[in-house]
Amino acid sequence: MPAGIEITNTGHTAAEIRALARKRRNRAEARRLEAIARVMDGGGAVGRLRGGRGSTGRRCATGSAGAMPRGRPA
Repeated sequence: MPAGIEITNTGHTAAEIRALARKRRNRAEARRLEAIARVMDGGGAVGRLRGGRGSTGRRCATGSAGAMPRGRPA
């Protein structure tokens, strides 16, 4: 199990960090700020990062979660 996250700089509240994330143009930076705010609120850091795609993080052509069958084409 991964180690817990400790936030040492508490100069901003979680709401202030979320407002800062909304103003960011860089989506990766905004996601990181959202994760920090989630941890400050007591939630997990991974929660919404997967986006409901299961453990693989991939979708097949029909949109359902999971991998496509593999094999040689006929």
